[in-house]
Amino acid sequence: NEQIFINLAKKFKIKIFVLTHGLGLENFNSDYLDMLKFNRVIDNVRFDKLLVWGKTQELFYQQCDVPESKIEIVGSSIYDEYLTKKSLLLSDEYILLATQPLRKHTAKQLNVDNRKKYSDVIKKIGKIVSNSNKKLVVKLHPLDEEVDYAQILGELKENVVIVKQGNIFPLIKKCELFITLDVSTTLLEAQICNKPAISIRVKDHGHGIPDIFKKQSFLSIEIDSLDSTMKKILFDASFKDELLKKGQLFLDEYISFQSQGSKKLVNFLESM
Repeated sequence: NEQIFINLAKKFKIKIFVLTHGLGLENFNSDYLDMLKFNRVIDNVRFDKLLVWGKTQELFYQQCDVPESKIEIVGSSIYDEYLTKKSLLLSDEYILLATQPLRKHTAKQLNVDNRKKYSDVIKKIGKIVSNSNKKLVVKLHPLDEEVDYAQILGELKENVVIVKQGNIFPLIKKCELFITLDVSTTLLEAQICNKPAISIRVKDHGHGIPDIFKKQSFLSIEIDSLDSTMKKILFDASFKDELLKKGQLFLDEYISFQSQGSKKLVNFLESM
């Protein structure tokens, strides 16, 4: 659809702005770069301006040889409200798991082994949180249609709250620890709420290791390390504080004009 709209816009001489919509996988893996080329974000670009959230994305696309004149930092308008309130003291009531469903359009994610691994990881998370005497809240991804989490959790589901719809931010604000699977924009949202975050490696997207993992602003681990990692965060105050500091540094690099993104975007559009 995007390719069709871009071609039509070019035909009728309408300006094209590509707006960042989530946390990127910025790295120089060849498969990832091929995907960006296919989408005309790098190489044979078709847009007038690439609107990025901050310095991290700006530097990455410059290194991909996107002309500096075609890149504009506008912050992230979708997070203005939350960035304005990010300094508020927030409660710690439960462990929050945000799911990342297996995607239908990716054959690698639909094979039997990967589906079983996904289910096993969910079950292990439920068991580890239960053994730690913590409450688990599971927030389903908006595209999570097929997986029956109550069935996967079995008897563990008695101590789990499964939330199918709604905004995840109110849930993040009240959690003690945030967990998700692989790479998700919710990791950035946890940092906006100043919450410690863990990413559990499950699926291989084939797009390489994102540079965001190298910043260590959240912990990227295998499921077998979850128990010890949780205990480290929950009971080692200095370790938790250092993790949160790294999260805020990453957030400042990744999103410019915090709480002013909408104004910045409107001013840019008016100037064009």
